[in-house]
Amino acid sequence: MFLKKYIAACGLCVAALLAFGSATAEESGVKVGVLSCELTDKSNAIVYTNEKFECIYNPNSGGNERYAGKITRIGIDLEFKPNQQLVWAVIAPTTDLKG
Repeated sequence: MFLKKYIAACGLCVAALLAFGSATAEESGVKVGVLSCELTDKSNAIVYTNEKFECIYNPNSGGNERYAGKITRIGIDLEFKPNQQLVWAVIAPTTDLKG
């Protein structure tokens, strides 16, 4: 339940950032988009956790880009979340803008 509310709140923030970014991205040299990742594999040896993600970057303009992500932790980890998703709003300076 918390995760659904968190994702909904992130979605609203992302929508606001994209609306702002579309007006200023080309003028200021900023790349705006959303990076969404889904958990594809998790190995947990209680004190060492390795999580692998498949990610898609959806920029404000242009085509989607695919990435692979990995989170490694050392420390006690007794939880397992089979359907884990991560979503980030991306705002980054760039010189690779096509106009």
